[in-house]
Amino acid sequence: MGSRRAAETYFTPYITLTKKDVYWARSEYRIVGLTDNQSRSEVHGTTQWNGVEMTLMYHEAAQVLWVTMQPWRKGQVIPTVAYTKCATLD
Repeated sequence: MGSRRAAETYFTPYITLTKKDVYWARSEYRIVGLTDNQSRSEVHGTTQWNGVEMTLMYHEAAQVLWVTMQPWRKGQVIPTVAYTKCATLD
C-alpha cells in the first residue's frame, strides 16, 4: 500500500467503534460498512473489513483511535492509521 488512495480503500475517513459493531463510513452520515466487533469492547476492537483483519485501539485521554491492518504476507509491514478527531459517544 503505497498511496493515500490505496490506503483509503481499507481505511475509511470515519469509524465508529461500539461493543457490538464497527461502523465504516465515508462521511459522518454515510455508512458504507458494518462489521462485528469480535472483542466486544469499546476500547479495543477486532474485526474483518474488506477481507482483512483489523485491530482497533481507542486511547480516550488522547482521543485517538489506532487502526492496524494485519499483513497478508509474512514480513509485510503496513503502517498503523491514527484517527485524531475522536470522541466517546453516549
